[in-house]
Amino acid sequence: MNEQKYVCKNSDENNRLDYVLKTVFSMHSIRSVKRLCEQNTVLVNEKPAKASYKVKENDCISIIGQEKSANHAAVPILFENKGYLACYKKPFCHSEHHAGNNAFSLEFLVRTQINPDYILLNRLDFATSGIIVFAKHHNDYEQWKNWQKNQKIEKKYFALVEGKLDTPYSINNKIITRKHKKVYVSHEPGDRITQIAPFGIHENASLADCTIFQGARHQIRAHSAFLGFPLVADMKYGAKTDTFQTLKNIFPIRPAHGSEAEQKQELNKPYFPCSLETYRNDTEHFCLHHYFVSCPAFSVPVLPPYFHILNKPMQNAMLKML
Repeated sequence: MNEQKYVCKNSDENNRLDYVLKTVFSMHSIRSVKRLCEQNTVLVNEKPAKASYKVKENDCISIIGQEKSANHAAVPILFENKGYLACYKKPFCHSEHHAGNNAFSLEFLVRTQINPDYILLNRLDFATSGIIVFAKHHNDYEQWKNWQKNQKIEKKYFALVEGKLDTPYSINNKIITRKHKKVYVSHEPGDRITQIAPFGIHENASLADCTIFQGARHQIRAHSAFLGFPLVADMKYGAKTDTFQTLKNIFPIRPAHGSEAEQKQELNKPYFPCSLETYRNDTEHFCLHHYFVSCPAFSVPVLPPYFHILNKPMQNAMLKML
């Protein structure tokens, strides 16, 4: 979306900013212009303004495009059709934009670079990487919710968990949310199913293949911990370890080609594409990746960010699953 400008006329005097925006930029709905104001992408005389601002004659209104709003970042699109857009969220990045919060998010990127009316359909925790899906229209949103209600959407994750996971589990214990900080698992049955299967095993940790159909907040993290396999470094749900070094121990790197210097460079690649400062400052450092989503209209896979450190047999096993 390129930068759009408008200089207010005398007839615009004392009208709300969102009303003027909707009138002038007719491609935007009233909801979308309000959201753009919340995201600080609407400027009046080069300063962010609220939707309720009463405009004055000669005020210069601009809706900033991707160069100013997203720092030249490209939207990492995995799949797109007439109704849906699937994007990749890197770890240590927010899924959802929150009004008044300047933290960068994938939702903000999509709505400022592609379309402000796209609707976020799923959310991933800050530390989680993987697939985020947007509906392009309200009827696509309703269709997705209907598929989800009827368990027609399958979502798969890789989770690095503590303990030796050597048998598959299926758990549907009720998840209780309290104040949006931590969820609790009841002994009563619920309507959220988590299937957990071993993918790779080490002495003290395992890489688990997890499947859900209708997600709830922290579902995989809480259900895994309830079974005795908390995610590595997920201290909120009872993890004993707080480091990803376990990942290298489970799947030692086996560079097959290249000089000694090139192999050393491969060994030293980071697990996750984030700064060390971000890693240290954030309180949650668990390893969870949403690698596959399937619905009646499409299916989308994406490899985990640590794929390059796996040995060849493990890489081949993942590629076969995708």
